[in-house]
Amino acid sequence: MKLIKINTDHYIIVDDSEIKEGDWTYHHVKGIYEARVDGAYTNQKKITHSTIPKGMMVIEGIKRLSLQEVKELIGEVDVEKKAEKFIGCEYDDIEDSIGQIGYDSFIRGYNQALEDNKDRKYTEKDIDKAYWAGMQFVGEDKGSLGEFIQSLQTQIENAEVREITG
Repeated sequence: MKLIKINTDHYIIVDDSEIKEGDWTYHHVKGIYEARVDGAYTNQKKITHSTIPKGMMVIEGIKRLSLQEVKELIGEVDVEKKAEKFIGCEYDDIEDSIGQIGYDSFIRGYNQALEDNKDRKYTEKDIDKAYWAGMQFVGEDKGSLGEFIQSLQTQIENAEVREITG
């Protein structure tokens, strides 16, 4: 199984199972197609799951994926949700300009921090020091850094992500 990113709100899972007429398939160059009678499925994978982007109909035979769950699995951050948590209410419930400024400022600041640090590299020693400082701060022992990283890796060890452009 492979998880493939088609665009920002469309992900599919494909596998090597047998393709039959009426199945939906994916080809890395041609895109997404419904399988036809001719049976020419060279280099195509069967689509088993898909998120449903706006404007796309639900396709019978393909299991639906939650876009939010996929993004969480691959580590994409929903900065809008983080901003809502920061200001203490959902965006639609903001009642004054101070709440709106807080929301907008959080998002701008978060994105600027990502931009400012995109090329910053940390050594394993730096990360290990930060990990242990964090453990002392929260007063918990979650094991070594290696054990902690391993616990995170088990969540995604079978997922492969490829971004398709164009």
